[in-house]
Amino acid sequence: MHATKGNLNNHIGLPLMVLAADDDDDVMVLEMGMNHPGEIAPLCEIARPHIGIITNIGTAHLEHMGSREAIAEEKGALARALPEVGTLLVTAGCEFADYFRARTHARTIAVGNGRGQVRAEGLRTNSEGSEFSLVIDGAGRATVELSTAGKHMVTNALLAAGAGWALGLATDELACGLEAARITSGRLRCFKREGITVYDDTYNANPDSMQAAIDVVADRTPENGNTR
Repeated sequence: MHATKGNLNNHIGLPLMVLAADDDDDVMVLEMGMNHPGEIAPLCEIARPHIGIITNIGTAHLEHMGSREAIAEEKGALARALPEVGTLLVTAGCEFADYFRARTHARTIAVGNGRGQVRAEGLRTNSEGSEFSLVIDGAGRATVELSTAGKHMVTNALLAAGAGWALGLATDELACGLEAARITSGRLRCFKREGITVYDDTYNANPDSMQAAIDVVADRTPENGNTR
């Protein structure tokens, strides 16, 4: 498998990632980034994806896109680019989920907490991580213990599981993969300095990611009476 390194996800980075793949790589996982209109479609022409994941329609990139509707329209280019034999993954709670379904010929899989074809049941979260049952309609269930905190990270995990399922992986294989995943620098990484717990979520932070980080901190149980 070959995957995007760092943030090489634009009109320069994505082609470099494609060219860096080896002949024996049977799967490529490519991130497509955008912050202006008209950027996703050319990336799709290069990558020609069979599986597409639309993670979120939030407040990032509003400075150039103008509205969440414009962001959805831009990300909808990925849905339109998928072949009829492909798969589109969306979040069940996204208000634009039906918008994306209407713009693709591929089958659509929805994921979510307690809802969707791929879902988390019995979710328990704390400031250190999450535990839940990964349930896939027609494919069984498996227990997952994520080492990354935040309900939004659970959603990301479910989207990844849905992609793996579309590729033919079994539920227990997906659970093992999710448990082995580690968060990258600047994305809600937790560490301690001089008795103070620090959450580093500084990479390209926006109001939505800040709210998610605050929710994680609010779930934290103080140690030894220390609330810092």
